[in-house]
Amino acid sequence: MFLTKVVLNVKKAAVARSFAFCGNGGHQLIWGFFDDDLPEPRPRILYRLIDNILYIISSIAPSPKLDRSYYVDFQTKEFNPKFENNSKLYLDMVANPTYPDSYKAILDKKKQEDWLVEQGTRHGFIVDHVEVGSYRRMKISKEKNKFSVFAVPYMAHITITNADEFYKAFCNGIGRAKAYGMGLLMVRA
Repeated sequence: MFLTKVVLNVKKAAVARSFAFCGNGGHQLIWGFFDDDLPEPRPRILYRLIDNILYIISSIAPSPKLDRSYYVDFQTKEFNPKFENNSKLYLDMVANPTYPDSYKAILDKKKQEDWLVEQGTRHGFIVDHVEVGSYRRMKISKEKNKFSVFAVPYMAHITITNADEFYKAFCNGIGRAKAYGMGLLMVRA
């Protein structure tokens, strides 16, 4: 697994436009950090944009093919975190909570909290405390389809109950809309 940090050149108009709402343009820009000849099916690549810094977690090493003017700094390293049962962590995540078996967004704050608790049950952690921020609607246009993704910020204190399941969630993200920057678990002790 690889952890990559990219400081984007937001003065470049194409970068600013791509990540204005972290929508489909951002998704396309992410692939510019990887070779064209990726294996099929394409590997999971999770990302999150915070200000002008792009964080990427991927199972393959990035090799930027983008024009160097798109970014100011690019750092990548092998990354294989070890998680242990009963470890207490701080979780910072943006997710697109949806109802089970549906793409319908959950917009009620209490139900958004419940969604994270349910995700924890499925992915090897319990939520000790959670704060849910205000959602941001992102309008996505993909070919002829137009849809919305609701980016909900979660800040939570969690306890790992199943380190193996949590590691899988860390590698694969949780929730829907991962292609649009959702579901990356950013954790710290």
